[in-house]
Amino acid sequence: MAFTKQTASLAGSKSKRKKSKFTSLYQKKLRTIMLNNIENINDWIIRVAEKDPERALYFIEKFASYSIPKKRKK
Repeated sequence: MAFTKQTASLAGSKSKRKKSKFTSLYQKKLRTIMLNNIENINDWIIRVAEKDPERALYFIEKFASYSIPKKRKK
């Protein structure tokens, strides 16, 4: 059976496609950078919040998008 949009939706979340090596490497490096700098990021957000709380919330939302799984669109 060929892999089409219809067969992909029938399979659910499983896909025949592999993640690219670049994507996996990028995600691993980004995770390492974030974990090694978590205290610096926290201090930075506090400093930003003192001047502009709305912008600090925006940054928190952006950082959360890297740690919270995104919902699949159907």
